[in-house]
Amino acid sequence: MTRLLVDGHERTVLVDSGCTDSIAYSPVCERFVKRSVAVTTVGGERLICDGVGRAMVETSSGQSAEIPVLMLSRR
Repeated sequence: MTRLLVDGHERTVLVDSGCTDSIAYSPVCERFVKRSVAVTTVGGERLICDGVGRAMVETSSGQSAEIPVLMLSRR
């Protein structure tokens, strides 16, 4: 767990460098399109995401990147 700026707001995030997709809580990101997207978790469960979008993430040292994200409306 670490703290990053996500679309300009400081958030606690879990960074998993082995994960093929980034998943975000939808109120955190401002730019997304509603669309049902299914992903399979490491445990084999099916997770239905609410949309796709992009988020700007920035570290405390000022490094930043815009990344594609899958959106969830529930935590």
